[in-house]
Amino acid sequence: MNVDRALKPLWAAPCTRAYALVLTALCVLVLMPSTGSAQQRMPLTSPMKPVNAVADSVPVPVMQDPAAEGFEELIVEIRAGQEASLPVFALAREHHIWVPAVAVFELVELSASVDSLGVLSSMLAPERYGLHLYSREMEAWRGNYYRLTHERDLFLLEGELYAKAVDLAWVLDVQLYEDFTEMTVVFDGIGRLPLGRRLHRERMRRIDEMFSGEPDVIYGAEREPWSGATLDWNLGIGSFQELERTNLGLGFGGAFFGGAMDARYRGRVDGTGPQTFDASWQGVWPDQTWMRQLSLGSTRGAGPRGRAIEGVFVSNSPFLRSSRFGETILRGSAEPGWEVEIYRHGRLLAFDRVDERGHWEFPVPIDYGQNPVEVRVYGPNGEVQITERAVRVDFDRLPPGTMEYGLSAGSTEIRDAQFTSNADFRYGINRKWTARAGYEGYRLESGDDLHHPYMALTGSLFSPIRVGAERVVDAWWWTGASLEPSSDFRIGFERFRYDRQGAGPILINDGDQDRTRVDFFLRPFRQRRNMFFDADIERLQTSFGQQTRLSVGGTTMIRRVRTSAQLKENFDRTEYTTFRQSALAVQASMVLRSEARSWWHGTQVRVQTELDTGAGSDDWLRASVGRRVGRDARLEIGGAWYRIRQGGEFTIGLSSVGSHAYVNASMSGRNHSGVTSQLTAEGSLLYQPERGKIQSWPFRSLGRGGLSGTVFVDANGNGIFDSGEETVPGARLLADHFVAETDEFGRYSIWNLVPFEGADIQVEPSSLRNPMWVPAFDLAKVAVSPNGFRRIDLPLLEAVEVEGVVHMRVGAALHRAGAVPITLVQLDGEREYKTRCFSDGEFYLLGVVPGQYRIEIDADWLQSRGLRVAGDSELKLSALAGSGLTRFELLLESAGLSPSDE
Repeated sequence: MNVDRALKPLWAAPCTRAYALVLTALCVLVLMPSTGSAQQRMPLTSPMKPVNAVADSVPVPVMQDPAAEGFEELIVEIRAGQEASLPVFALAREHHIWVPAVAVFELVELSASVDSLGVLSSMLAPERYGLHLYSREMEAWRGNYYRLTHERDLFLLEGELYAKAVDLAWVLDVQLYEDFTEMTVVFDGIGRLPLGRRLHRERMRRIDEMFSGEPDVIYGAEREPWSGATLDWNLGIGSFQELERTNLGLGFGGAFFGGAMDARYRGRVDGTGPQTFDASWQGVWPDQTWMRQLSLGSTRGAGPRGRAIEGVFVSNSPFLRSSRFGETILRGSAEPGWEVEIYRHGRLLAFDRVDERGHWEFPVPIDYGQNPVEVRVYGPNGEVQITERAVRVDFDRLPPGTMEYGLSAGSTEIRDAQFTSNADFRYGINRKWTARAGYEGYRLESGDDLHHPYMALTGSLFSPIRVGAERVVDAWWWTGASLEPSSDFRIGFERFRYDRQGAGPILINDGDQDRTRVDFFLRPFRQRRNMFFDADIERLQTSFGQQTRLSVGGTTMIRRVRTSAQLKENFDRTEYTTFRQSALAVQASMVLRSEARSWWHGTQVRVQTELDTGAGSDDWLRASVGRRVGRDARLEIGGAWYRIRQGGEFTIGLSSVGSHAYVNASMSGRNHSGVTSQLTAEGSLLYQPERGKIQSWPFRSLGRGGLSGTVFVDANGNGIFDSGEETVPGARLLADHFVAETDEFGRYSIWNLVPFEGADIQVEPSSLRNPMWVPAFDLAKVAVSPNGFRRIDLPLLEAVEVEGVVHMRVGAALHRAGAVPITLVQLDGEREYKTRCFSDGEFYLLGVVPGQYRIEIDADWLQSRGLRVAGDSELKLSALAGSGLTRFELLLESAGLSPSDE
């Protein structure tokens, strides 16, 4: 049999060529190296030491009489950074210090052991490379690297291995400081060791608690009769030869009766063509429970399929739903005593220790949408285990015990309908399940009425499995399920089975009988987050036939080029005809970079093509080049070619964002069709009644809100901007994701904030020209007024300096104590200031807010050293405004002293 002749018809088939091309493209995506992905560090493992016959005959070095060898006996304090210390017996000779090796390893939380041959062994995790000291061979090993030591650098004394401190520092890969005056041996730079990693985690936890996002001050809703006005405008010029046919849009908004009043007009400047006018009023009460929203006029109906109506809408659902859903329980197992941390998007959510049974369990806060959670488990010797879980919360879910309703009625422009009414009710049964029920009704133009009661149940059987079902009377049955164990894998399924009898024309299309859809997502390599594959298949059964849509694709980063390939397959079959269409789409884009900052630096290049792999000729190719021009403009030039048109086209576009308007101009030309051009522009005018000022905004912003006010130094501390108080120019403010700076009079204004709901605002301390000025609060939440500005003046306080010294009583003598951790806790507020004494016992704090403070020293630090603060009364400090410098002294003594001994 001729194999070539047998395979030739198969290869000639269009679908076979398409699948071969896609398979080749996907193989390239998988096998191509990606420089943009994270590089995995290869672990270092200690090699097997070669057998040394000479060394085997050498006895283990034992120190019998240190004094005879020229060593001096002393007591030193070994320190790991500034956090951990331990007094030990040590030896010194020729300006070097020998310390117990195991004690140093245990201080930095590395497990170490010494065998009968005088070999110290340890393992650094998670890198998993060995740390060894060979006393007979006089060698020190760190992974694959080793160094030779000198005679008497390693020896046993009374059964304990002593090592020169410089050799220990080399093995641990840290810096060494030996101080014979202070009698200290400091191992610094311990960030890669288990102790350093644990201390870093604890610091990050404290920082996370410090910046938890909870506001210090809350400014609730302010129902002002008039807080400003907004005028929106937009123009659309389709042809410069027919300017009279320019499209015009105007919108006016203001804050009336505690809500937002909006009016909009759309039409042509010459008055021809369709013209529309609509108006609405919306009130929002976030703190109420029985009614939070009321809309009159042009609004949106209630229910899962709410439509645009002219009528009324009322609901107790939030105007802007918080991203926070609630909590879920995460469980797992690990070795008893290990630490467990839960992270989401790099932020610490919870931490604890594994119990004695080896189990851990956390209530973890979760948000709506995808919650990729990273579980990090830390062992006592630097071991690290990292796993990922995914918790998805669909947006139709409610927290447990929450009841929401929505009611609406009004005229509509839906096909064949004149009037619609909706009633929708939802209830969160528990953390996993939410129930929904309601009614949709329509009055048709023919005078008939359609009634569609419905009920639904959605939730999760287990953490990665979600299911749901819905029944809409005289419309459909819907069922759905999905499996998503992590953010790297998902498969979903849903099916609509439409009613064939009694179905109305509003909710479903004529002839639809059954619709099934399956989608798939896979990210195969965790180290290459920019590579993923997805697939989607949908089948629709109608009374006329069957339609099938298939899409399979993949995306990756090849060097700096983002590349994707997708195969699309459409198959339609009826009683009389069969139609099939296949296409392969490929897209690539990159941003050009140059170290020399050439003219093409920052230019974005994009290429797209689609090849008809079936019998048709609908092939096309597009390419474009775009880059920023100046600070506020962008230029884009592109071209395209279409096989079916036997020609191509070109486009040139220029967009600019100024302080007054956003403008987009484009010009395109095709062969045989000439050149066409168009221009669009939009913007807003904002009125501040407080200043009597009109300012511009480069985008349409009807319904948005703003904040304005003054940053000042609050001399009398009453929080109000009084006459004569100093204003602060050049102060930088953060409001949500906007940044503003005060003018020469200390005034600011921030626009385009979400109305009704709270916006976070704070003054950035580093932008203040006087380091003694500190914000009166770290973070404030302000309810923003719609279509206007709300005035919020931001006070600054003049801080004070605090300095002092810590003494330690040893017998009858007083010595200054270094590295003492000190905390100032505000008694009339919630601020805390932490510092640590210098080596001479002095400490200094700058920028302390005036107030009453309690002085605390870490109890664990005192207990580990057998110390206490002299005196039984609580230490307090008064930092008075305008006092400049406040100084105090602390005395530490042995915890064994009684009051009569003092």
